[in-house]
Amino acid sequence: MKILSLILLLLCANLVHAHEPELSSCMIYEQNGKTILLIRSSVTAFEGEIDLRHNKNAYNTPEAFKQLVVNDFYKNCFVIINGDTIKLINPFINLGHETSLFAELANVPKEINQLYVRNTLFKDFRNGKCEFVLTLKDLPHLQYILSNENQLEVNLKLENDQWVVKPIDTAFYISSKFKFWSLFISSAILIGLCILLIKKRSSSKANPLNGKH
Repeated sequence: MKILSLILLLLCANLVHAHEPELSSCMIYEQNGKTILLIRSSVTAFEGEIDLRHNKNAYNTPEAFKQLVVNDFYKNCFVIINGDTIKLINPFINLGHETSLFAELANVPKEINQLYVRNTLFKDFRNGKCEFVLTLKDLPHLQYILSNENQLEVNLKLENDQWVVKPIDTAFYISSKFKFWSLFISSAILIGLCILLIKKRSSSKANPLNGKH
């Protein structure tokens, strides 16, 4: 039944988003054992945001356009589950009159009791609305409208087998983002130190008399 509902939702999204640049959808679902995030809207909406954030001459090929979209996607889409920021990996864009962006959610916990989603990819549309749809195994189905009125974000908690919208805890959001960026920066520093060490060792091997008198 859930699969049928998912198919119907996708078909409806195709008809609506292709003609309404202010409308988009954000869906989290499962496929082939993976948890997928899917964002859909008209190509006009994607182009409008890219032209506004960068400029109309920022790209001259479809691949360059896709890369800009992916960069903006990472800056504007966040998923937090049970207090931990979920990494979005392997983004893929299907360009068309109705354009789709797919990404995989990495290391999703088996048990989910809290979910925070933020999608500001199309935040510059004054009356923009994004339909958020959640269809995960063993969890209640959810449809929720993200808009400028709720800052295009929603914080959900599972209570009595139902999703309940909770106020956004700023401290919780900042803490989750801090954990993510701390891990990212620490990894970058570690990689940099490794590169310097390798270069130093290579330099020593290239100069065997270095340090001898």
